[in-house]
Amino acid sequence: MINASYFTEIDRLHKDLMNGYNKDILPQWNKSQPVDVSIALNLLNLNGIDSVKGVIAVAGYFIFQWIDVNMQWTPSHYTSIETIVIPLEKVWKPPVINANSVMEFKFFGAAGTYVRVNHTGLVTWTPGLNLEYTCSMDTTYYPFDTQMCEMEVMIWGYSSEELTFTTSRTDVDISFFQFNNEWELMYTSAVATNTSNFSPLVQIETHFERRSLYYVMNLIFPVMFLALLNLFVFLLPQDSGERVGFSVTLLLANVMFLTIAQNMLPATAIPRMSAICIALLLNLCYSGLIVITVIISGNIYHKSDEEVISNWIVKFVQIDKLFRSNHKQVSSELINAHVEKDLDGEKCEKKKENYLHKVNWQQVARMIDRIALVSYITLFIFVCSGVVIDISRR
Repeated sequence: MINASYFTEIDRLHKDLMNGYNKDILPQWNKSQPVDVSIALNLLNLNGIDSVKGVIAVAGYFIFQWIDVNMQWTPSHYTSIETIVIPLEKVWKPPVINANSVMEFKFFGAAGTYVRVNHTGLVTWTPGLNLEYTCSMDTTYYPFDTQMCEMEVMIWGYSSEELTFTTSRTDVDISFFQFNNEWELMYTSAVATNTSNFSPLVQIETHFERRSLYYVMNLIFPVMFLALLNLFVFLLPQDSGERVGFSVTLLLANVMFLTIAQNMLPATAIPRMSAICIALLLNLCYSGLIVITVIISGNIYHKSDEEVISNWIVKFVQIDKLFRSNHKQVSSELINAHVEKDLDGEKCEKKKENYLHKVNWQQVARMIDRIALVSYITLFIFVCSGVVIDISRR
């Protein structure tokens, strides 16, 4: 009998509330005072961030609350019933949309859902949603980047003089947020904007930091290792015939990694190209220059000794020999000269002078290899230091 009486009272309360109720009319007594709608977001999951398309997908539910003056009653008249659940289709609700959605505009609230109404007229509506919206990606420090994505929630069809948005909290509730393997949620914020003659708007910001270990192990480390391998091409003997093949293989590997990185990043240079893209491009040019250097060096090395060497080339080789006068070849000749009984200081100087003035194409090629090796090592260190310094400024 108690349950039957309770059901009867709820049925009577429901009929009394719906009697003459018009869900198409703004629930307010005084038209000069706008209806205040409170909003809060509970974030449940990050479905993904597409850096190429500039799209973020999240799952969560909103909590909307407002006072409906047509939904008030005295609990003592209905056996102390203080709350009631009513189908969403039967009551007024704010027409809320995601203003920067990548899909077609749809109003929040699925058919068959309910709202909870308090005897004071406080209506609580909690629609659950999967949202995909645009996000301006800044991949300058990729893969050590932090993305700030802003969701714009707007009331459609009403101005701020009729409806206003307020945030019940200045951030997003992440109590039930699930762990994401690729991104780490850093912090959130929620700001309401109510400008006269414009629709009420709430801007919800979420800041995600990329977990970079996967990209370091599968992109950055292999590329830097390939750049280091390029230097070893100058240690291969010229007569082996493997120099050009080795350098071209590394060049193609760098092209492959550059293609992989381009598929991961958006085709934009605003606010700036990614540091890793710049490093990959420099590494590609670096490999290409090594291929050119190896070809030129090999061509010079295999020239016939009958071809005349230009005087300016001879002078460069002599200067190179002079700086390397303590080389084993010079040292061994000088030592052998000293052990000869009839050797004097003049003969030692003559042997050294003959060595310095004896120039052939093989020596020219070796000089080019040494200069190229030092230059490319310096360039490699410079590029690596530049990338590290740039990323450390983040």
